[in-house]
Amino acid sequence: LAKRRILLLSALYNLRRDGTEKCKLVTSMITLAAAHQPAMLAEGKGLGKLLTEDDSSNSSVGDGVPQIVAFLDGWNVPSSDRRGLFRAAASGIPDSVVRKQRFTLLLVESYTEASQVDEDAITAAKEAAIGAIRDPITLFVHQRNMLAMPAIQALANNAATKTLHALLDIFQEGKLEEYNAFLKKNGGDKAVKDLGLDPVTCVRHMRILSLCSLAAEHEEIPYGTVAKTLQL
Repeated sequence: LAKRRILLLSALYNLRRDGTEKCKLVTSMITLAAAHQPAMLAEGKGLGKLLTEDDSSNSSVGDGVPQIVAFLDGWNVPSSDRRGLFRAAASGIPDSVVRKQRFTLLLVESYTEASQVDEDAITAAKEAAIGAIRDPITLFVHQRNMLAMPAIQALANNAATKTLHALLDIFQEGKLEEYNAFLKKNGGDKAVKDLGLDPVTCVRHMRILSLCSLAAEHEEIPYGTVAKTLQL
């Protein structure tokens, strides 16, 4: 029954010209598929193709951009009307933490003004921040400007999320020394465990990020500087 409903929505999608209507129909298809036909959202399968980044040389889609985002841009769909689709994709994708994080970032990015930030935006910003701390490497390019997003900035003004924002700030711009100072100030490893994060993985990632920062700051890095920064 769900598959038939998705096929019906697909037929309606092909008949519509208005971009916002198309966006809503795709959102409904993703929601139905997530609940009843999750295999359709798998990478390269059915609806999953729309949610996959197409980096092929023959593609008209920009590097690192999910196909559906290119369509939304072409249809001139306003940011506020994209949120339902991004939310449905982030919660419905069954097989990839990275793709979930990608759509969570797109959702957070859709709040372009501080005045737009509501409870849903804060929830999405928390998820995106934790995801960026859990894996700051894979989506480095997409996550590197997170601190400029109004919804992320709002985390710093909320007592319940202020510590999370401080930790994200370290993963975005700090080094291992700042991370260890954060732990000392906030109760040790429990501070990251309470966010569902693994302390050992956090240290490993901070060492990688710290080394990248050193490479950006120095043409040649003395071993002593590396050892001190990475606390080897």
